[in-house]
Amino acid sequence: MKKLFTSALALVLGLGALTLTSCSKKDKLFILNWDEYINEELLEKFEKENNCEVIMDIAESNEIMYSNLSRGTQYDIVFPSDYMIAQMKHDNMIKELDFSRLSNYNYSMFTSTLRGLIDKDCSDIKNYFVPYFWGSLGIMYNTDTLSEEAVSKIESDGFKTLFDTSLKTKDNKNAQIGMYASSRDSIACALLANGKSLNTTNASDLQEAENTLASMKGKYKAWATDDLKMGVASGKYDYALVYSGDFFDIVYSLVDEEKDINVACFTPTDANNVFFDAMVIPSNCKNEELAYKFIDFMIDEDNSLENAMYVGYCPTIENVYQAILEDEDFKDIVTLDAYSPADIVNGEIYKYLGAEIYDEYEAIYKRVSGK
Repeated sequence: MKKLFTSALALVLGLGALTLTSCSKKDKLFILNWDEYINEELLEKFEKENNCEVIMDIAESNEIMYSNLSRGTQYDIVFPSDYMIAQMKHDNMIKELDFSRLSNYNYSMFTSTLRGLIDKDCSDIKNYFVPYFWGSLGIMYNTDTLSEEAVSKIESDGFKTLFDTSLKTKDNKNAQIGMYASSRDSIACALLANGKSLNTTNASDLQEAENTLASMKGKYKAWATDDLKMGVASGKYDYALVYSGDFFDIVYSLVDEEKDINVACFTPTDANNVFFDAMVIPSNCKNEELAYKFIDFMIDEDNSLENAMYVGYCPTIENVYQAILEDEDFKDIVTLDAYSPADIVNGEIYKYLGAEIYDEYEAIYKRVSGK
């Protein structure tokens, strides 16, 4: 089952940098990744196989990743999401990949639904990344606190319930709602609730989304990120917008601790964001040879399977996904609707909408959240 990231294997350097070994004379690979998003035992294995040292920084958002690269901070591998890859490519921050240097790579190895979305929404950047994990947005709720009527409404109204103050708890109190503290995700949620594309740049659509979010001003329990998944499990929130992997992170933790699973997640399949994170090589990469070796190592099917079992997100490699479905420890969990986004009918990948729209998103977010 999923293991918690332990600092016993890492040395904290500065602002979140993690060193997996201590020998400074070895070849170094610098990584910028999300927290708890890679199996540290695999990093140790890669170090031993390549007689190198892996140094990993942690970023809390795509925007922080972008900011680090824009300041000239040098990394060999970065793990951004779809729309940020497009922005990084637009701003010449990442390299076009030479897939012939990846012995384990074949585009057909990835799940067909994901390939279809990439071909539709990301054809202009598909030569700049190798998919890592993918998922969707979902509404996570506490099964102990939320009333059956409220659960039924979530399953019928989907994202609209994140703007609905009428849902009740089992003791007939107003349900406490958490909203994701991200301009792209919160506005996308409002757009989806209004039946609009989450990639629209239409001014009236964005104004309507802002009005929808503004109607909840002061009514959310909090705007948060990682606190949402933990808060739903603890009862701080009765339901909240989360990434699908956040939900499974909590599920695996509860299983590990031998506690009852008191959370569930509804993933709207008629229209939703389908996101993917990927490995890219920055333009200022110092160790390109080792970067290619690392990507090739991570898409080896055995390594990818071990990584997926640790991280909890849905793997992008089809054979790895099928192996998890057949695993006795995982099959009852990963068959839950929230695990794989493959069944989302009208899924959309976030596109890079340009600097002007990005600035408008940030302005809307600040007005409605007060942040």
